[in-house]
Amino acid sequence: MSEERVEPELARQIEAALSEGRVEAIVMLADADNKIGANITRKVKALIKRAEDESGLVVCDFEIFKGLKTFIVDAPAALVQILVGYDEVRCAGAKNGKGIF
Repeated sequence: MSEERVEPELARQIEAALSEGRVEAIVMLADADNKIGANITRKVKALIKRAEDESGLVVCDFEIFKGLKTFIVDAPAALVQILVGYDEVRCAGAKNGKGIF
């Protein structure tokens, strides 16, 4: 998990909930070359599936904000920790935190 990309409150929540808890995170996708566009739903679903496969856990819920290239995810902390570490993620914050979001 890259500390530059993950705001401190989300990192704290993940650490506190790692054994069995869930967290809600706001995740902004990296899109330097502006290629995601209409494919954002497919991209988010692929990232979630990859994190689920890697962690062996399942996302509880997610919502995509297409115009912002952002999504909110409610999932086990261990899965979110994996998800926010992907290169495709620009930054992530706690949904109920006081950080960058």
